[in-house]
This record gives sequence, structure tokens and C-alpha cells, in this order.
Amino acid sequence: MYSPEQIHLISIVLDIPERIKEEVFLYKDTEETNVVDLVVYESVFNPFLTAELSIMEDQGIINSFKGTEKIVVTFKSAISESMPVIVKSFRVDSISDNVPVEGNPNLSLMKLHLLEDVAYFDKLNRINKGYQGFGENIVRKIARGELNKEIVLYKGSTSDAKLPIRSSDSSPDYYWKPSYQGDLRYIAPWQTPLEIIQTVLNRMTTTNGFPYFCYSTLNQNKLVMTDLESILERESFNPKNPFVYSRAAVQYEDADLPYVISGVHETETNHSHLLARLGAYGSRLETIHANSSKSSSRFVNMESIMNDRNQLGLFKPVGNNQKMNIFDNFTRIYNEEGFPKGGKTISQHNSAVNFIITGDTIDRSPSSKDKSVLGFAGQIEGEDHILKVIRSSMLRYLLMNYITIQLPGLLFSTPFLDTTVGNVIDIKVLNNDLASVEREITNAERSGSFMILRTKHVFNVLDGLHNVQMDVAKVGEGGE
Repeated sequence: MYSPEQIHLISIVLDIPERIKEEVFLYKDTEETNVVDLVVYESVFNPFLTAELSIMEDQGIINSFKGTEKIVVTFKSAISESMPVIVKSFRVDSISDNVPVEGNPNLSLMKLHLLEDVAYFDKLNRINKGYQGFGENIVRKIARGELNKEIVLYKGSTSDAKLPIRSSDSSPDYYWKPSYQGDLRYIAPWQTPLEIIQTVLNRMTTTNGFPYFCYSTLNQNKLVMTDLESILERESFNPKNPFVYSRAAVQYEDADLPYVISGVHETETNHSHLLARLGAYGSRLETIHANSSKSSSRFVNMESIMNDRNQLGLFKPVGNNQKMNIFDNFTRIYNEEGFPKGGKTISQHNSAVNFIITGDTIDRSPSSKDKSVLGFAGQIEGEDHILKVIRSSMLRYLLMNYITIQLPGLLFSTPFLDTTVGNVIDIKVLNNDLASVEREITNAERSGSFMILRTKHVFNVLDGLHNVQMDVAKVGEGGE
């Protein structure tokens, strides 16, 4: 009988080559250790990992720490012996909680706050440089040239071949879709490489207005770039074996042990009124041209926009019965006495106004002869700034309508890309009362497809256990 919390943690090494001649094993498989736990944080919004390492310290090592030390973690999944070894490198960013243990002046509990090496060195490197190309290729160029990091090109790809970067590079097999903005120009004003990447991502949308992400994962040493549209089109990680949660103390006979959710926390869901005030449902876009002073105004109704996307069948690949319901809680305000705007849905009000000063406008229509490169403050005639409003609305919804689930970590220590943040999982929440056989046991409203936004990996080093805590946002009905 196996435990779904198992992890094969091989070693945690402290490496200070300029001060210590040999590596120091803070933890080594099968040997006693002073390491208590390791917590690693993944986020679809961060191109680097952060971590915390808790140690009972009795060797005086802490006295020599300068905040540049390298920590190397090596582990492999316990699913099978054939799983490859995964190695992740961090740097010590700060030290806290160096608390002496009562009764033993030579022993103290310290917590090392770690940054993935790419982020540590990024913060020391500021660039004043111009870039031109498709936004997705600017990101690849910066990652490769400034951070020595490749971007994952294809799902399941293990090749390290450095394929050429071209402005028109937009293979249909890539892990992302070509950006709507296409060829653009950006001059970085003394930003770090990761700041430039985030600035460029903020300027990009898909043709349907979906946002892009660039993030790091625990099981890959490449960065991952993708967009929300591609995420939703890929099949969920577990369509035939959803993660199951029951608030009733009832064992669900069809649930495999690794797929059992031990806890759900839902306090961050359904901030509909706040989302409305931020313009995530309905807003007005006001633009003014910097050169001509010409202004324009347009209302953006997200309910109508998402319905149009659904009618196009944009989200069907997630499952045959899939219905995109990022905005599934449009609330009707009824016509109360003395309230003149009653009877409208929440998406029909001017609840927020976006003011944008725009630069040159270029025409990319098929019949156009305009060959101009898009300036960073410019727009493509017609839809560019509208797509950015749609992008912001989707991000706000994801960030304010997530739940937190707790799971055993066995499935999330593998080298497979679809078990990380930036992917979709299916969740089945059971009704509290399972006594009546006439009732459907699945709570359809709370179940469905969920996008993984953030993952907290908790490694209990002493017991060799791995559990995860995930922030996930509902994006569909789930199922095949």
C-alpha cells in the first residue's frame, strides 16, 4: 500500500564555493538531518519560484551567511522508480526566525527565504535597450539572452535545441497562440529582464483578448509561456478521474487516493460587486490620441463579449460538454422604486471608466498597405485597446474568484508539464447529504474545470511527505 503523500527527496545542498571548499549536505537521503521542512511557491503570475527552508541549526553555519548562498534541491517522484531526477537551484535572499531553542544555547530554528536563481540575479541587472518583434519572441529573446533561460515551445518537448527567433515565428504547435498585436517596438527604460518581460506581456493579448502568462515551475528548468485561450483549449489534467471532495465524512468509492481533496477554503469567491466597480463586467473605454487630440468612447459589455465567444465554440475543446463560465454570476439589479437604472444586468452599467492616451494607429486589415511597426503606446485600428480591457477583466475575475484546495502531492512531483500552475484540473464536489439515493451526489454548481493559479508545495523533510495547497479558479463545467 502506497501513500499519496510520498516524495523521494534526495538531497538539499548548501553551496558556498567562495567560502566553503566542499558542499554541505543540509539533507541527504537516509541520513539524519536538521532540516524541518521546505515550502516552495509556484504562481502563474511569477516567472520565478520562491521558497522557505526551516532548519534546526547547530553547526554555526548561520554566522557565515551573507545572503548569496546557493541552495540546491534534488528530488524525484515516488510514482515509479523510472521517474527522472529533478534539480532546482535557489539563492538565499534573507534569513528570519533565528530563534534559540530553550535549554540549548547551541541550537536555533532559522528560516531561509529563497529566490530561484533566475530571480536573484535578475534583480541585479537593469537594461536600457530597444526591442522589436512579436511580443512572444521578445520574451523569448530576453529570457535567452539575459537570463540564460529557454522557453518551453511545445507540450511534452524535452529538446534543448535553440530554435531561431523570428518576428513572424508563430507555429500552430507552440504552447501559446500568436499575439493579436504582432510586430511591436518597445524601449526598456532601465528595467530588469523580468520586468521587461512582464511589461511586454501586459501589452499582449490573443485575438480574443485573452491574457498571456510567463512562469516558472517546480518540475521544469525552462520558463513556460502560454495564454489563457490555449490553457482552456488543452484537455484538463484529469477528465476521467476528477479530484473529489466531500464535506460529509463519506468515502467516495470511485475516488483513487491521490485524487482525494482533504480540504477546501472558499472565502475568496464571488466578489461580484467589487468586480463590477473595477469594470470586470461592464466598463467604458475613453481614448484620446496624443498627436491629434481626437477622442473616442466605447462601452465594453463583458457578458455580451463572452456570449459571443461561446457562440463561436471557442471553448469546446476543453470537453464535449464544456461551457466557458468565467463570468457565470451576472447579477440582475431589479427595478426598485425610486431607482431609475433598475432592470439592467450588472454588466450593462458604466461601473468603471478606462482612460487611455494612445499613440499612432496602424491598419493591419488584409487590404491595408500599412507596414508600420506598432509603437508601444499605439493601437491597431479597431480593437486593440478593447482587447486590453477584456484582458484586464479576465485577470480580475480569476484573481477574485478562486478557492483553495489541499491535496496529496504524489501527482504534482512528476516532470509532466500538465501538473503545474497554468493548467486545468477537474474537481467533483459531493453534496453534504449522501443518504438519499434519489439525489445526484455531485454538486454541479461547485464542481467543474478549474485553472491552477498558484501552488504551495509543502515538503515534510523529516517524514518524506509532500502535500500541495492550490489556488484554483473555476473556468468551466468540466467533464468530457
